[in-house]
Amino acid sequence: MIRKLSFALAAAMCVAGGVPAYAQETPDAQDSAVTYDDAGSQDAEGAPEQIIAPLSWDSLKPLATGLLVTGDDGTEEFAFGADQATVLAAVNAAIGDPMNVADYDCAAGSLYTAEYPGDAIVYFKDGKMIGWLLMGGSEFVSGPGLHVGSTLADARAIGPVKMMGKEPATGLDKFTVAGLRGEADGDGADARILMFGAGTGCEAPPEAG
Repeated sequence: MIRKLSFALAAAMCVAGGVPAYAQETPDAQDSAVTYDDAGSQDAEGAPEQIIAPLSWDSLKPLATGLLVTGDDGTEEFAFGADQATVLAAVNAAIGDPMNVADYDCAAGSLYTAEYPGDAIVYFKDGKMIGWLLMGGSEFVSGPGLHVGSTLADARAIGPVKMMGKEPATGLDKFTVAGLRGEADGDGADARILMFGAGTGCEAPPEAG
């Protein structure tokens, strides 16, 4: 189950043999549009509203080098390369079980993806965590201070921003900053960041240089 906007953006960045990865999903998974309100209410088209536990946005802090996870037992940092089962157990305990899990074949190879409430995706390969992505209505705040909806001016306050040109699949402007990469709805100071991540995901990496 994946939200309309966020899934469209993520799918455009995840291509297997020229075919968007969402085409590999079942129709039920592809057509279910889910949203979350501030109270954690789940509103799916064509389905009764379901109530889930409110998210604690402070429980997950994505970093340029991995994830910082806060649960009942304290806070633990997981660097890219951390064991998949260990990371999944910690994230599940902190923010709930994934809403959708799938194996994707894309530019980065065969990846296991776990999509969590709050529009967060964590990527794994060969049993190791390799990346994450925030999108859609996510309110998780990264270690450097960015969140979905931040502006490129906010990004430039963190460090030098390198614009990488348009992403053909989405028409959005790609950028990198402080070890993060993302896409914004323009290249000016007021442009809004619509998705960003770190590490390796189901998308082509930014160009070198």
